[in-house]
Amino acid sequence: MRINTEVGAITYARSLWHTWFDRDYSLAGEVVLRAGDALTRRLIDVSKPVLYLPSLAIHLQDSDNPFQYNKEDDFRLIFETTPEEELAEECNVQCPRYDEEEDPRSIVDQHHANFLKLVAGAAHTTPEQIVDMDLYVYDYNQTRISGIHQDFITGARLDDLVGTYTAVHALLRSIEDEDCVKCEEGIRIVACFDSENAGSKTEMGAKSAFFEHVLRRISANCDPVAFERACGRSMLVAVNQFDATHPNYPSKSEIATGRNDHRESKTIGPILAASLGILTADVGCPQLAMNSVRELMGTKCIEESIDLYTVTKAIEISPSTTCNFYSLPDVLR
Repeated sequence: MRINTEVGAITYARSLWHTWFDRDYSLAGEVVLRAGDALTRRLIDVSKPVLYLPSLAIHLQDSDNPFQYNKEDDFRLIFETTPEEELAEECNVQCPRYDEEEDPRSIVDQHHANFLKLVAGAAHTTPEQIVDMDLYVYDYNQTRISGIHQDFITGARLDDLVGTYTAVHALLRSIEDEDCVKCEEGIRIVACFDSENAGSKTEMGAKSAFFEHVLRRISANCDPVAFERACGRSMLVAVNQFDATHPNYPSKSEIATGRNDHRESKTIGPILAASLGILTADVGCPQLAMNSVRELMGTKCIEESIDLYTVTKAIEISPSTTCNFYSLPDVLR
């Protein structure tokens, strides 16, 4: 008899979860290791397909209500298949356990031995040195340029890694003219935030006080209201991917504004505008299949966005603009 070993995964925020079935996945994240009397953290990437999430065969589904899934019961990824008689030997011999009296919460007792060996190998350590881990499942299929004219990009997490890429490149391009930078009184900033799809209420999210603290330190001088003055003379561009008009569902979109009967996706633009009092514009590249495991956008949008963000004074706030704040959301899912 052979037994499938499965790995449980916790879903994060909102997604098109049905798109995650029938794909190869790998693991990446962070592990906490013992280092003598101290603990160290190490980033890892398994960098090969090791997990698979199978869907239920069509002839086994309810024909009146097909493809129903439960995120708790059905999001268990197959890791390996092992003869039953080998399981006990592998757990006891290949991966020794700690004494429960010494460490009753040992991670070795919480995970399959071969899974821990995989993680330990990626971290260049042994299973016994692992204290804890925070791992993410990701689609192993690479992002690609596609289309007969090579005018599409397909891949995971385009929302909002594209915003990160374009904003950082725009910042670098905007300072290529050193003479212009020397004469400018303004400050150009790219701020990258995490946790947008989870509400932004983390120390890395847009609702954290961290960004305001940084800006206050930057603008600190003898003037007690220097920060408030800087905010009043600044422009913030909140970069986020947006839904393109779907060619198969054109009625779902409106050109001028969102439909009254559709829920709009939230961005961090209003959050930062309200907390900082800075004039804010939400911009970004259009894309299809938002929040799918594999999204689609146009290649031209990359260069166009970089060109747009590079023009730091496209909108004059006042004759004495002192700061230009650029931010973008949700870049570490």
